[in-house]
Amino acid sequence: EMILRDAREGLPARTMRFFVDGDNHRSPNNIGIVVPPGVAHAIRVEGSEDVIMIYGTSTSFHAEFEGRIASEVETALLPESWQRFLSK
Repeated sequence: EMILRDAREGLPARTMRFFVDGDNHRSPNNIGIVVPPGVAHAIRVEGSEDVIMIYGTSTSFHAEFEGRIASEVETALLPESWQRFLSK
């Protein structure tokens, strides 16, 4: 699932949400997505398969300039059963 939110100054705020089949599922929905500067974007996987996101920039990358919005998913603790499994 991909979400794009146009946050460019002077343009109306618009949101686009769509689904892309992975390249391990051949279909007409296999695509590359180019996100222009000023468009917030997020990607997530439905199900148990991994996603690979290739991130390229036209200038030098500086994480501090990204203005990212952290998600509680990134900071959530693992369930106790996972913590026990990983500590073995």
